[in-house]
Amino acid sequence: MPQGRQMTTRNLNCGVPRCQSLLAAPLRKMRRICRWLIRLNLALSDLLMQRGRRQIQPTDLKARAVGFVVRELREQAGHSQERLSGECGFDRTYISRVERGIINPTVSRLWQIAYALETPLSQIAKRMELWVANQERGAKKPSRG
Repeated sequence: MPQGRQMTTRNLNCGVPRCQSLLAAPLRKMRRICRWLIRLNLALSDLLMQRGRRQIQPTDLKARAVGFVVRELREQAGHSQERLSGECGFDRTYISRVERGIINPTVSRLWQIAYALETPLSQIAKRMELWVANQERGAKKPSRG
């Protein structure tokens, strides 16, 4: 390449039909992606920033109780989320979402979690009720100030 000449897509085109076809496919894909972004009124930076959004945490105590108790029992058993999900046959992200209170498991799935943690389901239910009662009691106390 001669000195002082900038490298552009035109310079990469050497005139050989094979080189032109190798470059044409990726350029067509990029154009198609750009057209979609324009139609959807999105910038590429918007798509890249999607990952950084925080999920909304539930405010309902009963929704959070399941996750709190599952996390507490999992940590007491010395299990990681990965190990617990493997024993239950779930994806690790499912256990994570349960623990954060994003989703609530069905009774059959809660039973699988209890079995993997070697804890009776009734004990999980009792702990959830106690946790909710403690949280409600803490919220009702007037602040001294």
